[in-house]
Amino acid sequence: MCYIKKLIIPILLLFLLGTVSAATCSSIEQFGITWTFDTNYECGQFANNDYWVVGPVIITGISPNSTVLELSGSVPTPGRIVNGSMINPLPENRTLQGYDSYMYIWHNFSLKTPPFPELYSEAMNVARSGGNPISEETPLNVPVSSSLISTITDIPTERVSLKVAAVLTVLSSAPAAGSFRPPYSGNNKTIYFDKNMLSESGKGYDLLGTLTNVEVTPNAEWAPLQSRFSHVWLDHVPGWQGRYTHPVENMRNYSRDFSRETGDVVLYLNTNVSNETKEPFLIGMIQLGIDNYRNIELGTNLAAGNWPAQEGQGMGRKFPIIFAGRMLGGTIGEYSTHADKMLNIPVWNPELSVGDFNPVFQEDLQHWYITQADSEREVIGVNNPPGLLQYTEELIGFPEWGSRHLGYVAYPYRDDANINANYRSICGVGMIGTALAIHIMSLEDAWGNDVFLDYHDRWWEWEDRGKDSPSFPFVTAMWNEYRDDFGCIWMDVNPNIVGGIRESQYDCNGDGVYDVDCYLVSDCSDYLGNTRALDYDPCGVGPCDAVAECVSTTALLGYISEWKQGSLGMFSLMQKIENWKQGC
Repeated sequence: MCYIKKLIIPILLLFLLGTVSAATCSSIEQFGITWTFDTNYECGQFANNDYWVVGPVIITGISPNSTVLELSGSVPTPGRIVNGSMINPLPENRTLQGYDSYMYIWHNFSLKTPPFPELYSEAMNVARSGGNPISEETPLNVPVSSSLISTITDIPTERVSLKVAAVLTVLSSAPAAGSFRPPYSGNNKTIYFDKNMLSESGKGYDLLGTLTNVEVTPNAEWAPLQSRFSHVWLDHVPGWQGRYTHPVENMRNYSRDFSRETGDVVLYLNTNVSNETKEPFLIGMIQLGIDNYRNIELGTNLAAGNWPAQEGQGMGRKFPIIFAGRMLGGTIGEYSTHADKMLNIPVWNPELSVGDFNPVFQEDLQHWYITQADSEREVIGVNNPPGLLQYTEELIGFPEWGSRHLGYVAYPYRDDANINANYRSICGVGMIGTALAIHIMSLEDAWGNDVFLDYHDRWWEWEDRGKDSPSFPFVTAMWNEYRDDFGCIWMDVNPNIVGGIRESQYDCNGDGVYDVDCYLVSDCSDYLGNTRALDYDPCGVGPCDAVAECVSTTALLGYISEWKQGSLGMFSLMQKIENWKQGC
């Protein structure tokens, strides 16, 4: 009898728990935006705290209303429609949007004469119906597989039109607890990931470093950045015009600035702060990668691509995708899972055409190694630079940057050899943290663009960034402390010109002296057992996996000690363990 009672009680409890109703909402508020429904709907939050609701749903109000203004501060804006909402926006719509009818006019004040039919679509603004804000009389029906993006207009600005944006996702059923939000672009709302994956072996926290914090590592200063990483980074409008749609409370409008922040965050994630401290930044970075990847998938028909090389406008979107793919279990060279596809996102290929899956990222289009042909062509720089320099034979082989050097729409004549070329420093500041993070996390193969990495080694020394920099002290301190500990560092070029090019020289020991000269390297054995050179393969003669370092038990214990101290990366340690397993 006692046994039966013991059995019945937990069964009864399970039954009772199973009958408890799921959370329901008659309205949802986030970041000052409120969606009001006609009745209660099952609702909840994703890993990043964005909301979902089981639909289809009927929305009877979005606050603040999408209204018509006659005056924006001191600037007359007759007929300006503000606080718009869109469902499942698409990059292929280009600049056409439904958030604000004056979205882009701040770029040219002479355009302040409405309407702007090529820039704003009344039909895309689902927060209005029949010329008025939606209401109980004219509600909005939102089907399943929808992302409703609602915005608040930032009236006083003369650069960005939006103050804040929030996403409400309408699904056919409740997602698993801790799920990442599906991308806001397009109507595919398949959910592939949840935050529980981040605690699994070989994923998430397992793959992050524990480098000792540098003195300038922020503490309370990270709060505004954490807030931005809890908001959606609205970035479906391609090209430079997209900056006008970046809500000021969600993200920086200029890509230099939000690129710096993604670099800062990934470096911070690889320090020895607690996992609890890392979690909101990790979730925000992964969500950003998920959203960016979908925008790239949907941008294949764009004539110039999603984020082409446009001075300082198009950078910073690639690394979050690769980072998310790695954190969620992607494997280099594999393409079977969604995480694999994100981790192995291809580098732009000039042999492919618009319509092919050929991702366009500024980071892949601005860098190249200077050749003999470059020394024989004329360049004019960007915006009539006063110190314009042509390329010479002395520069052959150097990794270089050009504002619009490659792409479907390229202008290599805008290159400029001058250290002070317009936008050179802007792009360097924006991407130097990313370059360091790639090395620390051993993501060079996933990045797939060695000249980008070599150039930033050159730029750092060239611009004398080794000194304390008030503009980005955290990255400066992290670079000075850790760059020598990871990968191979581009140092110089061999003086011999062969076939119009020079081969590079690298420091793969971190001692400030080059120990690999690619002019003398024809196969992996020419690395002479240098483990970092074998891992990184700076001369591109590998793969060099077959040439394994002999790791004794004593040596392995030493490597583990280095890893604990933060001077050896997780992936490098894993390689040491594999070599140790093979025996000597």
